[in-house]
Amino acid sequence: MEKAGLIIALILILVSAIVVFNTIRLVVYTSKDEISVMKLVGASNVYVRGPWLSLGSCTGSFGIIALVLMAAFAYWSDLALLRFAGVEIATDFGMVVNVLSRYFSQKFQSDLRDHHGAGIIPRRSL
Repeated sequence: MEKAGLIIALILILVSAIVVFNTIRLVVYTSKDEISVMKLVGASNVYVRGPWLSLGSCTGSFGIIALVLMAAFAYWSDLALLRFAGVEIATDFGMVVNVLSRYFSQKFQSDLRDHHGAGIIPRRSL
């Protein structure tokens, strides 16, 4: 049964990677005219890539927030189900979640500081 779950997970990871790559390719293809006009008027590579980097960082930030919310809901619902079933809740799992959430929170803050300092995110937006 575990092998079936592993195979399904690998298939879903492969499908999601294909969807992401095709989406990126589609976005670049639809923006081909805009990129060529920017290049014709003398825009540097950094100036052309800037909007895509900021869009990617914002999308990634929203994805991280959604992930944290879904993980918190999954943790809460798991605890509620275990309490309802009368099972003792392991404190080690809570400690692991605390350590991971603290790590990702600090990582997000440092990434936000780096993007802010590099000028990818304008200062007035923070």
